Amino acid sequence: MSTWTEQRDGAARVRAVALTISEPRTAGWIAEEADVSRNTARKHLDRLVETNELERVESGGTVLYRPDELTRYFRQLRDLIENHDTDELAEGITAIKADIREWRSKYDVDSPDELRATIASADLDPKAERERREVANDWEHARHRIELVRDAIELYDRFTGERFPVLA
Repeated sequence: MSTWTEQRDGAARVRAVALTISEPRTAGWIAEEADVSRNTARKHLDRLVETNELERVESGGTVLYRPDELTRYFRQLRDLIENHDTDELAEGITAIKADIREWRSKYDVDSPDELRATIASADLDPKAERERREVANDWEHARHRIELVRDAIELYDRFTGERFPVLA
């Protein structure tokens, strides 16, 4: 069985690591994960910044890299438009809203932050606290997903018509 270092070159490994991180990371951290030198990582990270796949941010004098949110958003939007019709997209929103209604009812709160506040105010065991934190995170993601899917529906006809036959 071959390792991923044998299956991909350094640039592909840096890209794979950098585009899947959930929080900003240093070039050194990315280099270690991608099994490349820091200089190699920096070179490829700088290219990814130039192509708007990553953004460079500073924190306490340290340069960090993270996926560019706008590029990520447009990729997700494109994926939705290319792989789903408007009925499927609308059904997705309905399902997400049902999850949110269930969380509101189950926890008797109106927002993810209110749910997080119940962790401090209620006498909960660690498992219940963890569950509420996970649901609050899922709820925030669900709200973001609704907006994304709404945008896909609104733009659907514009990008699936004759002007853009590739997506049709």
